[in-house]
Amino acid sequence: VNDTLIIPRVAQQDSGQYICNASNSAGLTEAFVVLDVEIPPYATSLPNRAVVHEGDAVQLQCLAHGTPPLRYQWTKVNSSLPGRATVRDGVLQFSPAGHQDSGTYRCHVSNRVGSAEALAQVFVQATAGGPLSVQITPPSDTKAVGATAE
Repeated sequence: VNDTLIIPRVAQQDSGQYICNASNSAGLTEAFVVLDVEIPPYATSLPNRAVVHEGDAVQLQCLAHGTPPLRYQWTKVNSSLPGRATVRDGVLQFSPAGHQDSGTYRCHVSNRVGSAEALAQVFVQATAGGPLSVQITPPSDTKAVGATAE
């Protein structure tokens, strides 16, 4: 319509300053308006599945896009984060990994217009008990040709 600007399906690239010019026989005037389109977050976690050995370090990164500032919160589904866990800029880290750390971890990211979640599975495998050793008894044996050796 002549006096209304309509932007269907507004997108972030529509953000900016708009100028409305109006004129009649008495003169010309301008009005300015600033449009700021904010985007709710979208989140993914890297990796979304991690297999580590007991004693290894675990690092999960929550990647998010949206209008800043973005706020990150990591939780463990049906449990609590390990006490040794740290979170900084969307990255969850803890070490050493133990069997009890296996499970699903959730990254919740939010801004003032929305929120999103991403999940990551962590599987902690037991480490092998050390080098394999074989013992042969007796250490040597002598048999005649045609006899059975065990």
